[in-house]
Amino acid sequence: MRSTRKRALAVLTASVVAPLFLGGTAGAQEEIPEKNEGAISGIIWNDKNNDGALNSWESGIAGQSVVLGGLTTTTAADGSYSFRGLALGAHTLSLPNRTAQGQTWTRAGGGSSFAPGGGVATATVTLTEERPAVVGLNGGFAPTGNDYSVSQLIFEPAKDSYQVGEVVKIVGSAYYTGPLPDGFGARLTVPAGLTKLTRVGGMPAGGKADGPHEVTGMFQDDRGSGLIEFVGYDFRVDAPLTAAEVRLEVLPLRHGATDVNPANNTRSALLSAIGSPVAASSAAASPVGAGVGRTGGGAPTSEVAAPSSAAPAGGAKNVYMPVAHGEEVRQEALAGTGASLVGPLALGAVLLVGGGAAFAVSLSRRRAAHED
Repeated sequence: MRSTRKRALAVLTASVVAPLFLGGTAGAQEEIPEKNEGAISGIIWNDKNNDGALNSWESGIAGQSVVLGGLTTTTAADGSYSFRGLALGAHTLSLPNRTAQGQTWTRAGGGSSFAPGGGVATATVTLTEERPAVVGLNGGFAPTGNDYSVSQLIFEPAKDSYQVGEVVKIVGSAYYTGPLPDGFGARLTVPAGLTKLTRVGGMPAGGKADGPHEVTGMFQDDRGSGLIEFVGYDFRVDAPLTAAEVRLEVLPLRHGATDVNPANNTRSALLSAIGSPVAASSAAASPVGAGVGRTGGGAPTSEVAAPSSAAPAGGAKNVYMPVAHGEEVRQEALAGTGASLVGPLALGAVLLVGGGAAFAVSLSRRRAAHED
């Protein structure tokens, strides 16, 4: 009887203790990490010069969200992030934009693995047993870009219609605003029937020669954001014109692809003129830069715009302010008309020789009188 009771107690004890032991063992096995547990990490950085490369002098962005499926993490103070405990297979990460901070995704390639498209920037990687962890999945944010804009298109004097033979100064101005330092220029295009006389404006001539009906200026060095610069010419009206277009276009140097508002890149105005066309021989003989509203006489006028050193306030645009320009512009204008310096130089030489001969005769007479 006692033996039977002992056997029953042993069976009962085993039935109670065994599930507890096996359950504890199973729980311990579940807490052991899998051998090929996956991980993805990288850096989100501030691409200050928008070149798509992670440069040594650029820093990480703290607090930026990085999303992987239903998981979201934020970058540390140095811009680093990581996801761990990932299953093997394909994973797609995404970066929310930073337009509120004045930035957007930099272009993919170089230092960035995240490709913008469809309103989001994404990167996809595949974790395998051979490569369970991916490091260096980096993404960059650059300034949103510059706004390149034309400012003014000025005719002096301002008229509804000009007379053939009259001189009109046409000046255009342009500028940019934004975080990316850049050079810029502008192109002024005028209709046939206007003849170039004297270049005006502070923009230096571009490297490519202008056509007869265009004027181009370009700064190869960086200009300040908001600084308005001018380009133009004194033109003589040589033919009747009816609502002919004069067009001004801003020309970015390096960062034109970031232009946030291409709609303000150009401006046009219409120009009309009445009167008989000026004959080619008459046009060649007319004085260069005779002055506004005059067809002959007077010294050549040569002016250049003095751009303001301050950015336009409240959207206001600077005005064209003429100041004296260098003598080289007068020479350039004279050469552009086809007029030659040979004639004036030859006349000067004749006068010099004649004056020398007259002086010699006078001196000879004085000596003869003295001897007498």
